[in-house]
Amino acid sequence: MKKQSMWRFVVWGVGVVLALAGIICILIAHWDKVTACLHSFFTKCADIFSCPEFDDYGDFEDGLLYE
Repeated sequence: MKKQSMWRFVVWGVGVVLALAGIICILIAHWDKVTACLHSFFTKCADIFSCPEFDDYGDFEDGLLYE
């Protein structure tokens, strides 16, 4: 009985490693689409959490503020 549970554990471990390898291969194959999706997500988050009342302060040069 102990030998059977050892083989079950080995087969389970091999299955987990193969599943992780498959996920990594899919990520590498579609890396450009993943990064484009993440970029659009972070851009939308930045638009949601930005403060529009302070956007006009970015137009001035820092040297003008210290004169």
